[in-house]
This record gives sequence, structure tokens and C-alpha cells, in this order.
Amino acid sequence: MNQQELAEIRAAMPPTIVRVPHPIIGEIPAKLRKLLKDKFAYGVDFLPLAANANIPLPVQIEADSDFIIVSAQAIVTGTTNLVQSTFNPFLVDIRDTGSGRTFFNSARHFNTIFGTAEAPAYWWRMGYVKRLRASSTMLVSLQNLDAANAFNVRITFDGFKVFNIPESSEDT
Repeated sequence: MNQQELAEIRAAMPPTIVRVPHPIIGEIPAKLRKLLKDKFAYGVDFLPLAANANIPLPVQIEADSDFIIVSAQAIVTGTTNLVQSTFNPFLVDIRDTGSGRTFFNSARHFNTIFGTAEAPAYWWRMGYVKRLRASSTMLVSLQNLDAANAFNVRITFDGFKVFNIPESSEDT
């Protein structure tokens, strides 16, 4: 096959990159869509979450941008990190201390809020995304309902850093 034939074959092939609109974009207010800049993740680790413990840990949102959470996932293991837990006996409460808003009316069971690395909990599929303002603090509280066992809990909030949001933009 010569170069000319190869070029003709390549020209007849469909493009290898196909851009499909991501379903999350429709959930974000129109004023914010064009401002999405960087995919980003914030994490918080409870190492370990002792038996019967109720621990609040802060997640400081960076000052350079707001953050829009679109999914959340967690890895839960025993304290040796050798066995991953599938049922997680925890209650979780999350608060945006910058606005004073709570994410839930009361603490929720952990497995109803967080997915796994293999199957993240896409919050936009539940009908919302959550916007946290630059320099605010998200407080994540976990209560271990297990009276005998401690766990290592690593939580990730995936989303986007959003830069230069006008003050008049709606909250999400």
C-alpha cells in the first residue's frame, strides 16, 4: 500500500474523537456553564474512625475558585487497609460553614450518599449539584455506629473548580 492509498483510507474513516455533551452540563445554571475550567477533587480522610466515634473534619475550599461537587465516593477499609468494607455502619452529616447551610436535614446513612471508586454516587443524577464558594469550609462529620471496630475512611468529592463567577450568579 502506498502513501496515496493510505491517505485515502484515512480520509474515508470517521473521526476518532467524538464530542458528546456531558449530562452534567444541563444541571448547571447557564451563567456558570461557560466558566467551568478545571476538573478537581477534594478529599477528607478519617484515619482511623474509631469505634463509636463521631468526628467532624474540615475541607477548606481553595481561595482561587468556587467548587461544584458533581459526585462523591469513598473507600472504607479496616485499619490494616487489607479488606475493603461493602457495608459501612456510619452516619454522615455535611455542612457548608461558609453559607451556614446543611446538605441534609439530619445525618444520613453513609451508603446512601457515597458511591465507590467503581461506582461513584453522581449527585447530578439525584437532581442537584452543590456549589461551595471560594475560601469556604465544608465540614464532614462521620459517626461510627459500630461499637467494636474502627475503620479507615477516605472520601473524595469530585467536581469542577469554577473561576470568575459574577456575584449575581445563582447558587446551585
